[in-house]
Amino acid sequence: MAEDCCFEIFGPFLFDLVWRSIASAEVIITERLFVRRRKFIVRIGRGFQNILHLPRCLCAFTTDDPGITKRALRISSMVMMASFTISDIIASCAFYVDGTRAFKNPLFLGLSVGISLFCGIMVWIVLAIKKQPESSSNSDCNLEKGIQISDIEDGDEAEMDNTIKCIWSLPPCIP
Repeated sequence: MAEDCCFEIFGPFLFDLVWRSIASAEVIITERLFVRRRKFIVRIGRGFQNILHLPRCLCAFTTDDPGITKRALRISSMVMMASFTISDIIASCAFYVDGTRAFKNPLFLGLSVGISLFCGIMVWIVLAIKKQPESSSNSDCNLEKGIQISDIEDGDEAEMDNTIKCIWSLPPCIP
């Protein structure tokens, strides 16, 4: 009886603390591992596009520099990390409930692998649609014009701090 009361009191607080901590960690990891290594990611992405011989309209990385904006890289890496986190949660729950038999279940495979695969494809399509056109003669197509983030590293650190402050200033999820 006392355990139920304790969970009702501390459960929402614990849930809020966990999701905000995970979101803050994803922001920090995105900034440290992906945005700071943008040139390397662009090189790998362009190589991947060349290997697959993708048509220009499906390429997420332009041949002109910078290849991808920091803003687009931040958003896409956050979406992918969130999809991997959801897949990990599904895998952990299925393993906890059904043990090793869960890995043979097609529903488990569909949910855990399918979510990340679907998010990856959607992120690639959105990046391909929103990329800067290689010929900027048609200014109506330039969707990223005016909203590029500068290449100053101090600005990146301030933006990361503001994002984390934003996460922690949101109202509680569960009233």
